[in-house]
Amino acid sequence: MVGDRKGIEEKTTTWDKVIVDRQGDLSEWVSLLKKIQERRIMILAFANNHYAGFGPGTVHLFRRLCGMEAPRMVHPPERKGQQHSLFD
Repeated sequence: MVGDRKGIEEKTTTWDKVIVDRQGDLSEWVSLLKKIQERRIMILAFANNHYAGFGPGTVHLFRRLCGMEAPRMVHPPERKGQQHSLFD
């Protein structure tokens, strides 16, 4: 799920919450992908922040619509003046 970069950046420049409701679109994808999964074809799905404003939120919704348990989202503590690293 890759969104319209210019369109979403007109609405937000922070990527910490869902800005665009994509439930309808994702429901259609889930319906289609379930048919593919029945044929035992491996499916890899990816989402970026530009799709709905928050990539992890998109993944959470997608998993919920698939009937999968969503992992607990953990937000690291705020560190002022420093960018988070991969290992924080």
